[in-house]
Amino acid sequence: MEQKNFYRILGVAEGAEDIVIRAAYRALAQKYHPDKWSGDPGFATAKMAEINEAYATLSDPDKRKLYDQGQSSEFCEDSSDDEDESLVHAIDETWSDVLEFFPALDEIASGLGRLSKQLEFAFKVILIEFKKFNEAPAIAVALERDYLRRYFGTNEKILNFAKSLILSKKRDAARDLNKAVNLLGSAVDPDVIIKKIKQKHQTYVRPAYRDGRSKEEGDLLLAAANALLRRPSLSNALNFFKMNGQTAGMYSQGWFFSKYQVEVNGKRLVMTEGELIGLAQDLAGKVYA
Repeated sequence: MEQKNFYRILGVAEGAEDIVIRAAYRALAQKYHPDKWSGDPGFATAKMAEINEAYATLSDPDKRKLYDQGQSSEFCEDSSDDEDESLVHAIDETWSDVLEFFPALDEIASGLGRLSKQLEFAFKVILIEFKKFNEAPAIAVALERDYLRRYFGTNEKILNFAKSLILSKKRDAARDLNKAVNLLGSAVDPDVIIKKIKQKHQTYVRPAYRDGRSKEEGDLLLAAANALLRRPSLSNALNFFKMNGQTAGMYSQGWFFSKYQVEVNGKRLVMTEGELIGLAQDLAGKVYA
C-alpha cells in the first residue's frame, strides 16, 4: 500500500520547519473545519481527518523521523495550485503589513513562488514568525538551495538546469531529471544527464546561440541568464535584458517603490521591480534550458 504524502496534504515542502507546518495546519483548519466550510459537510469532515492525520505525524519529531525514512526523494508537482494559493493567501493580510516597511521582500517571495508556492509560503512564515526581515535574502537562498538539492543533488550545473526547467514549466523534464540524478548520483558528468533530458523532451539546445548571435554573444547571454537564475536581482535582470538585446530601465521613481519599463516583442511594458525580475527569470529559463 502506497504511503500517504503528508507533506503534500499540508501543502508544505519536505524538510519544512516546524513553524511552517504549524502555520499550514492552522490555515487549512480554518478553511476546511466543518463549522466553517460552506460546501458538503461530509467532504470537509473527511478533509479535516486527512489534515489531522498528516499534522499528527509531522508535528511529532519521532513520528516524523520514522515517516521520513520511508519517503522517496522523487520530484513531483506541488499540491494543487488552488491549495497552495490558499495557503499563501492565508497570511496575505500580515504580509501586506510587512511590505509597507520592506517592499523589496515581495520580489524575493515571488521569485520563490515561481519555483514552488510551498517555498513562498515557507519564506513568508519564517520571516513573520521569527522577525528575521534583515536576513531575508539569505533565508531565500537557503530555502531554494535546500529545495533543489533535495530533488536534484549537489552538482551546480544540474541544479541550474533543474531550476530553468521548473521556471519554464517543463515539469515532465524536471521529473525525469530527478529520476536520473537519483539513479546515477551527483558525481556523474552532468552533461551526460542534461543531454539525455534535452533529447527526450526536445528542449532547445543552447537557444542562446540562435537568432543570428555569434558564439561570443551567445556565451554572454548564457552567462547573464545563469547569473540571474542563480541570484535573482534587479542588476542581474537588467544585465540579462541588455545581453538579450532588449531595452530596460527606470520608468519612474517613487518614495516606496519605482516603476521600470522594458521592450518585449516591440511592446513597451511598465512594471514593478519584482515583476521585471520575474519576467527576466522566465525568459532566462527559456534561454538557459
